[in-house]
Amino acid sequence: MVTRQGTNRDDILQGTNGVDFLIGLGGNDTLQGLGGRDQLFGGLGNDFLDGGGDIDIANYSTSRARVNVNLARGIATGEGRDRLLGIEWVIGSNQNDVIIGNFGDNSLWGQDGNDILRGGFGNDFLSGELGNDSLFGEAGNDTLAGGAGRDRLNGGEGTDVVDYFGANQGVSADLATGRATGEGTDTLVSIESLSGSRFNDTLAGNTGHNALMGGRGNDLLYGRHGNDLLRGNAGNDLLDAGKGDDRLEDSEGGNDTLNGGAGNDVIIDRSGNDTINGGAGNDNIEDQGGSDTINGGDGNDVITADVFSIGYGSDTIDGGAGNDNILAGYGDDLIFGGTGDDTLSGGGGADYLVGGPGDDVLSGGLGADRFLIATGRAFNMQDVGVDRITDFPSVYAIDKRSEKVVLDKTTFSVLGSVAGSDLLDSEFATVATDSDAALSDALIVYNRSTGSLFYNANGNADGFGIGGHFLTFRSNFTFNAPLLFAYDFRVSDIVNSIL
Repeated sequence: MVTRQGTNRDDILQGTNGVDFLIGLGGNDTLQGLGGRDQLFGGLGNDFLDGGGDIDIANYSTSRARVNVNLARGIATGEGRDRLLGIEWVIGSNQNDVIIGNFGDNSLWGQDGNDILRGGFGNDFLSGELGNDSLFGEAGNDTLAGGAGRDRLNGGEGTDVVDYFGANQGVSADLATGRATGEGTDTLVSIESLSGSRFNDTLAGNTGHNALMGGRGNDLLYGRHGNDLLRGNAGNDLLDAGKGDDRLEDSEGGNDTLNGGAGNDVIIDRSGNDTINGGAGNDNIEDQGGSDTINGGDGNDVITADVFSIGYGSDTIDGGAGNDNILAGYGDDLIFGGTGDDTLSGGGGADYLVGGPGDDVLSGGLGADRFLIATGRAFNMQDVGVDRITDFPSVYAIDKRSEKVVLDKTTFSVLGSVAGSDLLDSEFATVATDSDAALSDALIVYNRSTGSLFYNANGNADGFGIGGHFLTFRSNFTFNAPLLFAYDFRVSDIVNSIL
């Protein structure tokens, strides 16, 4: 970095191809930045500021007079009349300045005073800082930061964001009302997105497509209508997307609540022990760490938990209504398919899998898994459906006795086996055909030739009574069904408390 300072006479200051500070002081000076990102201080007099290549700054922070800068015309007035060339950024004085951009991407800082900043064309950054400022983004996708004071922030055309990162307290901003409070009361016009402070913020969208970024505090983000992006950042945040096809991201820790609402949402949860509610619609939920509670809600949802991440926890996952696809990773997870024809995969860990109403496909994965058959009331086929277990261990597997099919006493009410113990040998039988199953004296009957498991609620009477075929053991890759014994089944009366 090179600093060159002139005199009170007419000086010519030339920079380098690096980062330069050129300070004109008095006189009618010529400042040439050449290459690199340079700052040019004209000072008193009628100066010529030539930034050269790269992004260069005309700095009027030392001016005792208000400045009027127009990059489109290449003119600045204040403590003289300057000509500007190759200038992209402007820093104003501590007076009431007017700064106007050009066709490029400009950054304009007002400093103290009641300033007027106009971005012009391009994707601009406007910062009013102290004072009651008026910021106009105009054309392009602009970022507006009002700073302290009662500011008017007008994004103009394009997709524009108001940024409160520099605020010294939390803010409450509502795009529907066009009002924001915190370090003052701001008026928001033609703003599509909000970025919060380091404190506890409340950010709310409108009927359009909004992006709400919460910052580092414990934030409340409300998307309302539209296809919105909500990003929580650090802190314990609430992200409530509302209607629309939204994207919700928990990017940096905290124990957060993410509500997708109605619509086909994408929810990405990166860390923390969070609560995720997909809501109505076909949602895609990706959990990347922590011990989380995930509710898919209505719709055909795809839920992955701790699969594509290094970190993991023990999650509780409920697909809700619809035909859901749930894939869990490491951790001891509790997985409910809910209503519909679901596919549940436990992954690593000792998992509990409950298919729920519908014809479900259950894969325990690695670990000592439990496949729960429970409805909370007496058995009926509509509630239970016919589930398929794809990876129940064979008689030769090392972990044969570690995995169980758990039968709820309330659902399988005629079982005489004691709750908390394995199924009695007398209540289990293996037969050769489905018709033999209906004639068996046993209550749980297995046809190994087809892998079909029956609840024979009538016992030694003909037919299954209220029972029937409720489970099939068959791999995705082979038609061979495992050899089963009574000890493969556990009878329980605590399943309802899990449900």
